[in-house]
Amino acid sequence: MREQLKRQCKAEGVSYKQLKFDMPVRWDSTAVMLSSFLALRIPITSVLAVQQVDRSLRNFILLDSEWEIINNLLSCFNIFVKISMQMQSESVPTLNWVIPYYLAMIRRLEKQEDRYGSDSPIGKACMLASLKLLDYFDITKSCNHSKFAMILDPRFNLAIYEQLLPNGNQVKDLKTLFV
Repeated sequence: MREQLKRQCKAEGVSYKQLKFDMPVRWDSTAVMLSSFLALRIPITSVLAVQQVDRSLRNFILLDSEWEIINNLLSCFNIFVKISMQMQSESVPTLNWVIPYYLAMIRRLEKQEDRYGSDSPIGKACMLASLKLLDYFDITKSCNHSKFAMILDPRFNLAIYEQLLPNGNQVKDLKTLFV
């Protein structure tokens, strides 16, 4: 069926992509997998419709509404892609960005939860992901080395805490570390 998919991609003028599998230890792998799948939407649908290997596979042709759900899921998983790539850098120190990145991901997930509704499956998934990131963030912000790395970065100063955590006591707590 892979050969059929390659031929169908060529016929549709779509660049063939090897479908990627999700890697549970990589936050961005799900986004890559969904993106590849969406890019091959038309060829996949065509191959499933005409293939003769197993007629029951025709039952897996997705409806437009199901493709839309996959597209919506991708918008949620894309939150993790850029930040994951930046945090996996081997040549650039990244500890200074941990706190701002956690807060950015949490805010984006909360926006997606609002967008899809907290009662929808995608909204609930965003809420659960946000809660998990909050757990990680609580651990991170209790470690002085994360705070020091951010503060000692010349691009940041104590004002970043006021911007990122406007209603928290983080600035007061952080200032006491230096007194």
